Amino acid sequence: MLTLDQIKQINDKQESSEMGIYLQPYKIPNIIKGLVLYQRYLIGECSGGNCWDDTEPTYQSVDEVPEFTILDDVLEIICPNINFLQYNKLKRLICSEEYNDYQYYGNYDNYKIRYIVLDDLYREINKMQ
Repeated sequence: MLTLDQIKQINDKQESSEMGIYLQPYKIPNIIKGLVLYQRYLIGECSGGNCWDDTEPTYQSVDEVPEFTILDDVLEIICPNINFLQYNKLKRLICSEEYNDYQYYGNYDNYKIRYIVLDDLYREINKMQ
């Protein structure tokens, strides 16, 4: 089990608050009440709308998918000797959701969220041992 100090250390290591270990982070299903390994990233956006309606909104998609490195950071602490096949099995625990963050005048951002419930990760690791 991770201590609060280890969680803080892992979260401090991340490049932004868009990835870390959090309790009920934004847009995670309400039924999940425990800690989750969490990542949110932009997958597209529509911009250019304004109150005068004189420009055509443009949509841009983001093709680059960031790595889910938070899992690596956690495993480095709680299970550093994991093998490749076990690691791949744990990666199957990653859940994902997509949502739109709407703004004024038809502008919006599309986000993808990936997460693993920490208790589910612990349970799978215990099954492997």
